Amino acid sequence: MVKTLPNVSDNRYRIDAVDKALVLLDTLALMPGSSASQLASALAANRSLIFRMLSTLTDRGFVTKDPDNRYRLGSRLLYLGQQAEKGTELMDISRSVLDELLEATQENVYLIVRQGLEMICLAARIAPQAVRLSADVGTKGGLHTGGAAKMLLAYSPPAVIDTVLDRHLDEFVPVTLRSRERILDVLATIRRDGYYAAIGEISPDIYTLNAAIFGIDGEVAAILSIAGPTSRLDPGRRAGLLDSVRAAARRISARLGGSHPS
Repeated sequence: MVKTLPNVSDNRYRIDAVDKALVLLDTLALMPGSSASQLASALAANRSLIFRMLSTLTDRGFVTKDPDNRYRLGSRLLYLGQQAEKGTELMDISRSVLDELLEATQENVYLIVRQGLEMICLAARIAPQAVRLSADVGTKGGLHTGGAAKMLLAYSPPAVIDTVLDRHLDEFVPVTLRSRERILDVLATIRRDGYYAAIGEISPDIYTLNAAIFGIDGEVAAILSIAGPTSRLDPGRRAGLLDSVRAAARRISARLGGSHPS
């Protein structure tokens, strides 16, 4: 019997099927090259169940199977590990800059990344204003909505852009963007400028000012956004806020070893 994950049966929110899959992955990490029978024996589990779990995990890329029906951890886990490491590094590097940007602008500050065909809020700072927006860390959204989403889409691989346009062309906001040519023009402008001001796109009462953060590989690592009610965005203040978010994005990029294109 191998050592696996600790017993978490006292967790009333646990989903048994997910827990068993994670235990199986943990066991496979300790017993690479094992057969389904060996894994079932190590876990004192039904072989048919283990085989079905392995088959599902193989389909998702979390496990690989060789011609001799021996299993190993798959490349998908390596990718997730790399993404987790990047996310942790990005959070550590950007923390003080987010705090300073909140202090300077007195508006909500968000750090947003892409996961597949979605954007997700990785970090947030909430403005100490009586009237402010609310959004939680972990909030997700499609790449066809909002300013940060459009920026992430602009720097995505062509296949991602094509997929989003194919699936959500009639859902882009604002409605004036609902043509492939118009969207591609906006994405090209974003790549040229490295920032995007979305004024009243999702709602006439909300603005976001967004700037790209570049990593050492030259790819966009995240989008830095400030957001608030349009009632506080007069033309003079808009220019200053945009300068602030762009400068903050450049600082985070520099800490990551990246640089903004000219």
